[in-house]
Amino acid sequence: MIKKRLKKKILVKLSKNPVVELIKKVYEKYPKLLIGKRELLLSHLLDFQDFSSLEAKTKLSSKQLSVYLKEFMGLGLIEQTNGKFRLRNDLEELSTLARLLRTQSDIDLFESDTPISGATLTGFSAYQNYGVKVVPNKYFYIRKKKDVSIEEVFVHSVWFAKNSNDLSLVSIFYLKNRDSMNFEKVYHIARRYGIQDKLALIPKFIRDNFEEIREKAKLYEVNVEINSRTDLEDIFLSIDENLSNKARIYLIGGTNLVFRGLRSSTRILTLSVKGGTFV
Repeated sequence: MIKKRLKKKILVKLSKNPVVELIKKVYEKYPKLLIGKRELLLSHLLDFQDFSSLEAKTKLSSKQLSVYLKEFMGLGLIEQTNGKFRLRNDLEELSTLARLLRTQSDIDLFESDTPISGATLTGFSAYQNYGVKVVPNKYFYIRKKKDVSIEEVFVHSVWFAKNSNDLSLVSIFYLKNRDSMNFEKVYHIARRYGIQDKLALIPKFIRDNFEEIREKAKLYEVNVEINSRTDLEDIFLSIDENLSNKARIYLIGGTNLVFRGLRSSTRILTLSVKGGTFV
């Protein structure tokens, strides 16, 4: 922000940066939204929340919270389902601002229409570094100069994802690089960003949309063929048909996780039997 004193008046000129531009756009559309503690409520409406949950998280009085919710509904900003409230998904600028408000004390992710100096590309903008040749129509940044790990790139893209197209790209990145990621680190980062629930939906999204994801992956020269539990069972039946004696099989790594229901698929089948290991 730049201030100039002109006789007895002070002129305030906002510095140009993506966050300021975003705030200006939101203010022009909804001038009352950034007054009082409305922005506090806005930051907690990214996911469905009931009244008592919002009251506890915002520390607003019941009366004040009711007033704000009625205002937001009157402006058509939120949707209500089964007594729970959430910011409408199609309000992209407002959703982006809500994410910034929600995480401003801990993280500093933002997107821009133009390149920015003094920040580091991450999320979808860093996919090319890990074998997914995506050229996004925006620039995705973390507001600091640092080396961004593969786990951070993945979690940041989950944070940035707004629609099914974005989630398809996230899924392709996951399927391409899952064997290179430390998922304990992934979960730790996701928890810091408050998106554990969103992250947990990725395997289901892949299962429900795998054919579409596979076709889309071909456009980015990525092979996302996976071995599901059904595929693995077929392989074991084939092995059984070719064994002359009974054998006890021990499942290792990703194969074990698939059969325990902790993973939806694996690219490598590893099993151990007495006398040797088959991979």
